[in-house]
Amino acid sequence: MTTGNEQQEIAREALRDIPAYVGSAIQQEDSELTTGVDLGKVIASVERFWKEKSEEVGGQADEDFESFRTCGHIGRQLEQLLTEPEEDEFGMIRPTGSAVTQAKDRIFRIAEGRLLPVPEDVGTDREGAIRISWRNRGRFLELVFPYETDLRPYIYYSEGPLFDISEDLAVHQLCGWMRWIEGAARPE
Repeated sequence: MTTGNEQQEIAREALRDIPAYVGSAIQQEDSELTTGVDLGKVIASVERFWKEKSEEVGGQADEDFESFRTCGHIGRQLEQLLTEPEEDEFGMIRPTGSAVTQAKDRIFRIAEGRLLPVPEDVGTDREGAIRISWRNRGRFLELVFPYETDLRPYIYYSEGPLFDISEDLAVHQLCGWMRWIEGAARPE
């Protein structure tokens, strides 16, 4: 179990990582964090997390907090995609800003549920759609945010010869898919 000081340092690290993901304007100036538009939501979520987990025994809080770190990692990768050339010889490679915003929002909501495993890949396809994928024990899960704003994001999943898509991206469904990729039953 971590001490209070160790928990505070973990929270500080996560706060430096999360804003890149949620699009906040947090910057580090003279070792002090300055606030952006989304910081209140981030801080409230982190405080709620530590309050709930502070009474638990063992290292569960540390394990759950990894979701916020993963959230920051994915956010930085999504922001990097916006700096890529618009296209190459194979097609579109830079996603739209709206697709990145949608992806950040969904991933942050999953992280708030503390169920966000590290993805296998964060990238775009030939049509400029964002694809965030996970693979585990014969299961494959991909969260897709199309380039076109009139198309809905969806989840593609497969296990062995079975595959399908789901357009239900409600938070409880997304968390269900994260549990599924870790070995639980497929969400209904």
